[in-house]
Amino acid sequence: MSEIWDIYDRNKNKTGRFHKRGMPLNKNDYHVIIHAWVVNSRDEVIITKRHSSKKICPNMWECTEGSIIAGESSIEGAVRELKEEIGLSFEKNEAIFLTSFILEFSNTIVDSYMFRRDVKLEDLSLQENEVSKAIIVNRDKYFDMCKSGEIISSIRYFYDIYDKLK
Repeated sequence: MSEIWDIYDRNKNKTGRFHKRGMPLNKNDYHVIIHAWVVNSRDEVIITKRHSSKKICPNMWECTEGSIIAGESSIEGAVRELKEEIGLSFEKNEAIFLTSFILEFSNTIVDSYMFRRDVKLEDLSLQENEVSKAIIVNRDKYFDMCKSGEIISSIRYFYDIYDKLK
């Protein structure tokens, strides 16, 4: 069964219309996705490798991300995606809002959240056909992976935003 998304305008107001995943969006219609960052006490982040079967950016590294479904808030979507993709359970009140921005090329509004927790890789349960691997990286490794093109460009903002929170 295909996901159904709420359609938003570019100011993130719901239009009252819905969209079936996989169909092209109209020019002024947007859907919301989330970026969910898990950060440990050493300021390292969990990043995941997209499964090789993914149509968009296969085998690229990213944070946990995904579309919110109709009727779901972006915080609810972040909590759900973390549980589905890497098996970590969080409460909505653990989310720290980082930023929101628009990716015009995909008619997407991105809401980005951070969750603080010390996690061991063996605690993760990776979603089959979505995530092939997870690693914990420090700032230097993250920037090295950004420079080498291993990390999806739309998530290369993390430490810039994170540093502003301090």
